[in-house]
Amino acid sequence: MTRSLALWSVFAVAACAQPVPPGRPVAVEVGDVIAEVDPRFLSVAIDTAQALGGRFWALDGGFEEEIRSPFDFERAQLRALARPLAPAVLRVGGTAADFVAYDLSANPSLPNAGYSLLLTRERWDAMHRFAADVGFDVLFTLNAGPGRRRGTNRGTKPRGKRRSWSSWRSGRWTGLGTGGG
Repeated sequence: MTRSLALWSVFAVAACAQPVPPGRPVAVEVGDVIAEVDPRFLSVAIDTAQALGGRFWALDGGFEEEIRSPFDFERAQLRALARPLAPAVLRVGGTAADFVAYDLSANPSLPNAGYSLLLTRERWDAMHRFAADVGFDVLFTLNAGPGRRRGTNRGTKPRGKRRSWSSWRSGRWTGLGTGGG
């Protein structure tokens, strides 16, 4: 299914135009499609704190007191609701991405200070099983916050077998991002 930019163009032009007085009719000419967007344009996101289990944003702008359990990607109802949205991109990211440590070893553990969330092989595989099952690609936000980088003296070294992100399993990738927000 192709989605066009025609409606969005009307909204953009309308936002820049003078307001129409109340009660006056507005005519919109619908003609040729001037551009098309990727079928995955309408996509979904989940915050890293929700995906991995952590403190999520509270209504007052701070963080919730309770630590949430990791998101259950295996729920049948979730999959049934997500399938009709495909094709789409599942973005896993947000501010909490900057506080994620990565440990894909058999016995994962959270390293020292600077990290509050842990991405394990189990969580990584759950995200990708969900995405593959419902027809989504994955856009994952990497940690750009505190943590050890080559040539720096911050945080901890990555643990577990080194392998490139792209070699992990057979997920459908859209890309990797850096930074939260």
